[in-house]
Amino acid sequence: SSVICIGSFCMTAFSDPGIVKRQTRRQLEQSGTAPRNGILCEYCHVYRSYDTRHCYDCNVCVEGHDHHCPWTGKCIGKRTLRSFYVFLFSLILHLTFVIIVLNVWLARTDRIYVAEP
Repeated sequence: SSVICIGSFCMTAFSDPGIVKRQTRRQLEQSGTAPRNGILCEYCHVYRSYDTRHCYDCNVCVEGHDHHCPWTGKCIGKRTLRSFYVFLFSLILHLTFVIIVLNVWLARTDRIYVAEP
């Protein structure tokens, strides 16, 4: 369970969440027209679709932006959402397994430490 947990964490932390590439003002002016289905991000100067949001922590626009994860230090977007859910599910399973093993080990030990008054 820890291998799946670490693997899905690495997949989430080291893969691209769907960052929209930045465009310079010159590139925007040379292209002449904005895409029909999109808006201009005032921070990134990129034309983005309506499901794309700007992340103020990373200072980029991310497709399907869900949130900025402090554990991975990256945005969770369209491309990393599945591996992030696998990471959370495997983390819950791993912690449940650790708690069960710890309880079984404590139940089998004869040493019970009781504070004497």
